[in-house]
Parts: sequence; C-alpha cells; structure tokens
Amino acid sequence: MAAAVGRPVGNRHAAGLRSTRARFTGGRQLIADPLDGGIRMQAADTVAQAISAALAATDASVASADGDVIGVSSPSAKSGRRIEIRIRDASDFDVAFVVPEAPGSPFEQVISGPSQEASAVVAEVARFVSNLVAERTALLIGPRGRRFVPVSELPSELSRGSTAFSWRGQHDANAPAV
Repeated sequence: MAAAVGRPVGNRHAAGLRSTRARFTGGRQLIADPLDGGIRMQAADTVAQAISAALAATDASVASADGDVIGVSSPSAKSGRRIEIRIRDASDFDVAFVVPEAPGSPFEQVISGPSQEASAVVAEVARFVSNLVAERTALLIGPRGRRFVPVSELPSELSRGSTAFSWRGQHDANAPAV
C-alpha cells in the first residue's frame, strides 16, 4: 500500500515506504550510500528553488541550505519561529515547524511519495511551506494530537481546549505565556 503522492504521511513504514539508512557522526547525519548523495543534493536544490518561488509574494525566504536541511525564515515570523525541511531521500521530506514557546517543538510533517514522482512531492512540500508562511495553515495541538489544519477549522477546534500556533502569530490561541 503506497502513499498518495503529495499527501503527508504520518508513518512511512506503515505506508510501505522504504527507510533511508544513515549513520550519525558528531551530531551530523551522513549518507550511508555515496551515490545517494548526488540525488539528495539535487533534491535539495530543487526544493530550495520551489520554496523560493512559492514564497516570492511573501517576506519569507530560504535562509539557509546546509546539505540535507533547508531553513526558511521571515522578519514577520513571530520571534524564533522557523521552518526546517530535512531531505531524507529525493522524494521523502520532513518539514519541521519550530515554535520555541510550545512544549514538544519542533512539530514535523512527513511528505513522501514514490521516487519516480519526486517532482510532485517537491511541489507538495513547497505548497505546504507556502501555506504555513501565508497563515492559511496553522499547527493545532489538542486532545486529538498535533496536526496542521486550515485556519478555517480553528474556531471549532479551539472550543475543545486546543492550542494553535501560526507563522506570524495571527492565529495563535490558548498559547502558553512566554
């Protein structure tokens, strides 16, 4: 059972996707297969370009692209909030929304798909990041767990005692005081 392309996947093993082997040295992830490195660098460039294009109408930008991690920042983001995209494979990405004041941060969303449809997965990563930055999507933490939801769903969810966090803080609700 393969995951739908461009759809976030919560558990990649349950979805029948392969695991990327890596070893860790000095806190930095090293790629186990040297041939895979070229594919991942190509994926990093493609994702950085797609995200830059998706964020063109905003004040956010790709702040850093360090090997397997691409950082997104913005002067209008609430203090300390940032997005990090970790490239696990050419069509397997981990998008982390870092919210310093929220317990358990960073909050991650895996976006994955078959390797032959990597361009569709990259487009979904760019769309997801763009929606976070444009505050069309917010992080919701509540009785039903942590998830990213359209801001239009926040009013009904917040009535259940949930907490919300958004990029600029416009849709923050029930957040702990810092």
